[in-house]
Amino acid sequence: MVEVTYKKKKSFKAIIGVTIFIFVILLATLITVIVISAQKGDDYKVKKTPLAKQAKKPKPKKEPDDEEETDDKDTPNKPGEQKDPNNTGAKKKKKTPKPIKGKIDNTSLVNGSLQVRVTINEVINDGTCELSLVGPREQKYNNTTQIIANSSTTSICNGFDVLINDVERDRDKQTGKWSVTVNLSTKTRQGKLTGEIIL
Repeated sequence: MVEVTYKKKKSFKAIIGVTIFIFVILLATLITVIVISAQKGDDYKVKKTPLAKQAKKPKPKKEPDDEEETDDKDTPNKPGEQKDPNNTGAKKKKKTPKPIKGKIDNTSLVNGSLQVRVTINEVINDGTCELSLVGPREQKYNNTTQIIANSSTTSICNGFDVLINDVERDRDKQTGKWSVTVNLSTKTRQGKLTGEIIL
């Protein structure tokens, strides 16, 4: 009789162990499914049926905003145009690229050299900085340098050191307000920074 009770307790513990193991596996699977579905939220959105698309009235045409989405499937075909048969109804986004932002940190005259330093508010690895100086008597100077990454959050223009005597030899014509413009550009984006220095 003792042996039978011992075997029942042993099999009962085994059943409980297997049940807990299965419960843990199911719980882990459920958590994994929830995390994956949260990351791929677009896959679970309700999609329009073809009949709903046909019944939809065209929207009045308006000017697009800077970052407004456009939906090519709602625009009727113009004569001579064909719709792309591979278009699956996915929305195409037309966005105006955001401008490159930054600031002119330093414009100072050191030993006859005008130093212009620029910090860009993001990391850019491939781009150019174009400096344009206009003097008080409409003297002009242009120079271009590369954008280089400065840290994990900013970039800089490689630095401009302009010998004022190269721009204007006459010291009397050097004094006054100089306007400083730095045009920043990459393959797809642009930005413009302005400032001034009084010599």
